[in-house]
Amino acid sequence: MIVLSACRPKSTPQAVVVTDPPTPTKTTSPTLTPAPTDIPTPTVMPTLSPTTDQDNDFLPDTIEENIQTSVVSIDTDDDGLSDYEEYVKYLTDPLSPDSDNDGIVDNDWNERREFSHNLYVRVRISYNVIEVSNEYFFIDMRIVSGYEEGLGYTELELVIGL
Repeated sequence: MIVLSACRPKSTPQAVVVTDPPTPTKTTSPTLTPAPTDIPTPTVMPTLSPTTDQDNDFLPDTIEENIQTSVVSIDTDDDGLSDYEEYVKYLTDPLSPDSDNDGIVDNDWNERREFSHNLYVRVRISYNVIEVSNEYFFIDMRIVSGYEEGLGYTELELVIGL
């Protein structure tokens, strides 16, 4: 059984006082109209154009140009991880299929954990899990064992990025 707990540092509770707004009173003083020179000039906000991402890998072309990855290929180094996953999620080199030159490609389940700070969790659930998705940014998971092995539960390994 795995028990995870988290706590926050102790802090002094903040009190919030809510009061009714004051009741407006009728005034007999004259209303002043500002002179034309007192009227503030409206600020014009710049129009932002959408960010271009030609290969639809969620990494804008401007960033891909800066880090020298391909703007038309989702996976510049062909290691099975998108340029976005390598640059943002796993902190591996999107230009090298083996970022640490140890002979194991970055897409290997254990290898990609070397490059980021993670929490490793194994969970047993009493459901027959057939498939898991790794589309979540901060979580990777895989089925370790399951019903098909006669265990009565499915064991998942989760890697949660911190």
